[in-house]
Amino acid sequence: MDPSSLSLHTCEIHLPHRGYYGPGQPRRFPVHQFILIQRGLYRVGTPSGSAQLTSGQWQWWPAGWDHWNDSDFGATQHVSLLYIAWSGPTTGMPEPLHVGEDRHGQLLSAGLWLYQLKRRSAPPAVQQGLLAALLDEARELSRDQRQVAGDRLERARSFIDEHVPHGLTMEEVARIAGLGMRQLERRFVQRFGMTPKEYLTAQRLKRALALLADESQTLSAIASAVSLSGTQALHRLIKAGTGRTPGEIRGRRS
Repeated sequence: MDPSSLSLHTCEIHLPHRGYYGPGQPRRFPVHQFILIQRGLYRVGTPSGSAQLTSGQWQWWPAGWDHWNDSDFGATQHVSLLYIAWSGPTTGMPEPLHVGEDRHGQLLSAGLWLYQLKRRSAPPAVQQGLLAALLDEARELSRDQRQVAGDRLERARSFIDEHVPHGLTMEEVARIAGLGMRQLERRFVQRFGMTPKEYLTAQRLKRALALLADESQTLSAIASAVSLSGTQALHRLIKAGTGRTPGEIRGRRS
């Protein structure tokens, strides 16, 4: 991304009256491009599924903001935002940046300096230089965060693989990964194309079909080997996954 194509902007949004949406109801505040500062909180990035192209303009809702309500802003009814915009067509949209939590303080400090420089009408070259440094830091954190997230998801997948014969819960998988349930499901889908529960089902089916090829294995034993409650559950699993019953599969092989 060329820093010379970027510019800093501030804007002010009006929060609806508390009773407008009902207590605790989700609120979404669409703004352009990347939001840097919101009442001392720092966010940068475009979480998957949150960016939308509407009427030729990108709109973005920061992660977690859709669950905030008026109480999070105290008595303030107007919130100042700082965001980065870029010139050129929307097809040149920069790669999304995702920031971790370990070094929020450094980035927040840089963001606040940007805000102060903008308010004091600092020379554009100074603003752009600090902006470029902030973006470089964000990119570095983005790479670090993706690596950490990948390691956590691999732990989750390995845990599922190892515990197919013994049974497990999605809460246990989330704990092993060090993620919340919703966070685990969202990231697992992004990485593997299916939810953790769907992956567990797929591994059960794969193992059950392999055992089914051994005529000495009873259906009850196979069900137990993939941590299912009984032969009916095994029947449903195989029928849903292959369109055939266990008996039909064995009959075709004999």
